[in-house]
Amino acid sequence: MTHPEILSVIVPTFNEAAHITNILKRLVEVVLPQNAVMQVIVVNDGSRDGTPEIVSAFIIAHPEKKIILLNHTENEGKGAAILTALPYLEGCVTVIQDGDEEYDPQDLAAMYRVLTQRNLPVLYGSRYLGGGRRKRSIYPSFYYGVRLLSITTNLLYGQHITDEATCYKMFRTDLLRSLPLKCRGFEFCPEVTALIARKGVKIEEIPIRYTPRSTQQGKKIRARDGLQALWTLLKLRL
Repeated sequence: MTHPEILSVIVPTFNEAAHITNILKRLVEVVLPQNAVMQVIVVNDGSRDGTPEIVSAFIIAHPEKKIILLNHTENEGKGAAILTALPYLEGCVTVIQDGDEEYDPQDLAAMYRVLTQRNLPVLYGSRYLGGGRRKRSIYPSFYYGVRLLSITTNLLYGQHITDEATCYKMFRTDLLRSLPLKCRGFEFCPEVTALIARKGVKIEEIPIRYTPRSTQQGKKIRARDGLQALWTLLKLRL
């Protein structure tokens, strides 16, 4: 049973030993409005760099926090990690958090407040609203690829969003669980967007902070993922 005053945060994680402790610290420091508390579900997606051991140590050191660790023995993908987490969600609201430090968890408090106060079914955090609050991607191809995905989403599904590919997608948990999700990789993002839009739900956005990292720093998205995302949007509209 979900609880109205819990925000569930799913953290799909693959080889993030350099970042996962800091992102967990930043998550547990977030003060949510309306006396809400945070549940953190880390899904270790077959890491081989000590990530699960680091997460386990953090959990032991913070027994007062609602943090659980789930493990995949092999790397299955971001979408697969999210599917694994769904049965464990305790909150009425759920959001996705990457295991790196491109996104600022403090923005989750503002997103949670807007979603709950306006009684929204879904809310995206946009990296392309709000002027100086974010930095453009290190790679121009990534920036323009994201813009193309947003334009495609708007044309195909009648939305008016600026950042389809954002990690910070916040949902009513019942809505998320109602979707026939199948994608197991990064194409989870366009899949969930398309399925929500097909229900006739308008996707709202607010600005978030963004600090991009390079492939040398561990960024895992590649050009082929963008092509797969575009195909997913097209396929689900047919």
